[in-house]
Amino acid sequence: MKLTKSKIKKAFVRFDKGDRPKNYQAPHEWYVLNNMCVAYPLKTIASLATDVPPRDFNTNDAKSEFNNLDFGIVSIPSEQLQKRRGLLADDKFGDAISKSLRNRASRKMRLKNTNKQPTKRHRLTHFFDRDPDVVAEILERANGKCEKCKNAAPFKRKTGKLKGEPYLEVHHKKQLSKGGHDTVPNAIALCPNCHRKAHYG
Repeated sequence: MKLTKSKIKKAFVRFDKGDRPKNYQAPHEWYVLNNMCVAYPLKTIASLATDVPPRDFNTNDAKSEFNNLDFGIVSIPSEQLQKRRGLLADDKFGDAISKSLRNRASRKMRLKNTNKQPTKRHRLTHFFDRDPDVVAEILERANGKCEKCKNAAPFKRKTGKLKGEPYLEVHHKKQLSKGGHDTVPNAIALCPNCHRKAHYG
């Protein structure tokens, strides 16, 4: 495999247009950064840049070539990989709460000596640029009422461009992270309680 800066930049453009290598699989961990610090799946970009199928080259070799060309490389483990490594913060935090609830005496003892300032950590995440027209359409359709429980929104917004509007949250029935579409048929306006229930209930 021989990567060049121009081939890599063209691969970023191809990826943004929806091109994927044959037998494409979602990335597990390694990403390459473009000049705007947007993260792209490393093996996918290497494959698009060289027309070599991802299965035919080693991730470490590709990482080395990107590094030699001064491209940033970041590790963003997939949820599956994080679970395997025990790295999911929500899982760890939930386990810690469960353990604390089972032993009240120990909890009371720890609370006397607790650190009042929580530890700050940095986390690199992906997010989706959502379509504001979809959100507006759903909020207009809901007309101030949760589309699940049918109750009125619990309060009105006090700040921002939507100040004075009923507070509802637009939820995707099939999550974007699981391949759901950012479209009106896949979205629903929910009150905070119903939104939490949709995710955790």
